[in-house]
Amino acid sequence: MIKFTLVSTFFLLAACSRDYAPTSSATGETIFKEACAECHQPKDPTIPQVVFSLNEKNANERYITHKVQGGSLMMPKFPNITGSKMRSLSTYVLNHSVAQ
Repeated sequence: MIKFTLVSTFFLLAACSRDYAPTSSATGETIFKEACAECHQPKDPTIPQVVFSLNEKNANERYITHKVQGGSLMMPKFPNITGSKMRSLSTYVLNHSVAQ
């Protein structure tokens, strides 16, 4: 029974989507704080400006857009973050990441 519950929870999380939609005045930082910061915190508390460690091939706007809008196993989809708002968020994420 526990195994079934864990598997069910996993698939529910993988399929969930957030209804978050940025306001017209939202900046990349605002979007990050409202939609992403709940799960994404600085990797090292002594360097609070670095939130992500990205593989070099994934350190680009296209990958971040794909990840945000499509979600992944543990990350919900955010399909309402598009256009200039998605570019602002991507820029914010890239400026607060280190490439490996």
